[in-house]
Amino acid sequence: MPTHKPFTEDPDTWWDKEGPFWTLHAINPLRTQFILNHIKKGRGLDVGCGGGILTEALAHHFDMTGIDTDENLIDIAKHHNQVIDYQHIYLEEFVKSPPELFDLITCLEVLEHVDNPAAMIKSIANITAPNGYVFFSTLNRNPISFLGAIVAAEYILQILPKHTHEYRAFIKPSELIHAASNEGLKLVDIKGIAYNPLFKSFSMCHNTWINYIVCFKKTPP
Repeated sequence: MPTHKPFTEDPDTWWDKEGPFWTLHAINPLRTQFILNHIKKGRGLDVGCGGGILTEALAHHFDMTGIDTDENLIDIAKHHNQVIDYQHIYLEEFVKSPPELFDLITCLEVLEHVDNPAAMIKSIANITAPNGYVFFSTLNRNPISFLGAIVAAEYILQILPKHTHEYRAFIKPSELIHAASNEGLKLVDIKGIAYNPLFKSFSMCHNTWINYIVCFKKTPP
């Protein structure tokens, strides 16, 4: 499933908690807890796992597999944790012969980086076990998110590298919920994620205007 570009040209900084991707480390406990609020064990798949920050956190509770299209990041993930099943593979190739269905699938901050989000949602739904849970996080598409996620985050506060995001690829919650519903994924929970620049911290909120995370449950056939 083609992406707009490699997520990072400097994968060696992935596990540097003070480096350019410090936000992934800072937000990881929040995301992990949101997931554990809904499901606590089973077989899990992290789609677009990058260097494995979320995957490793979830591996304390789930039998995790992580896949990513960036070979450099998969190498970083494998070097950091040699127990987790990390694979350099596109999702559409992976779903052709999955070992089994997954109780948990996470796809965080990925949909806005692929050319066909609907196809990714469909593929994920196809390998989700009945009553299994799927989690997406992405960016809303509106003037506020443009100012917050691009102008402020990438240029003013510089908490993300410049050109990390393309506004046209942002996805409204209604669009995501509709696409997921078409694939048998029922909305369970949705929360906004807020950033406090004073304390450089993240928190859950009810405002989904910028960044949001969604939990879906696969309805049995």
